[in-house]
Amino acid sequence: MLAYQGQYREQNRDACNARIAAWQVAHPAAGAAKRAKYRATQLKATPSWANLDYIEGIYELCDLFRNVGLDVEVDHIVPLQGKNVSGLHVEHNLQLMHSVMNKRKSNSFTI
Repeated sequence: MLAYQGQYREQNRDACNARIAAWQVAHPAAGAAKRAKYRATQLKATPSWANLDYIEGIYELCDLFRNVGLDVEVDHIVPLQGKNVSGLHVEHNLQLMHSVMNKRKSNSFTI
């Protein structure tokens, strides 16, 4: 079932993105709640020993790339809310990734 859903999303990416965008417009509070939940998870997943300056630098670098027209996002290599494993919000678990590739990766992790 999940494999079929992934194939469907891959083959109908524009329609799926349009449906998600319409849902977000129709349900702004629910979308805000999802984003707040993710931020809370991110805070809980940030250990005291994390290098916050380095992490901030990664997000600043992402902003610089976006300002020159590159479509990149900061990705957690091991997702914070994975199905089988959950990662930490630390500098070694972050990477810059093209936004299309990041959305394809979704919330998955492979070795």
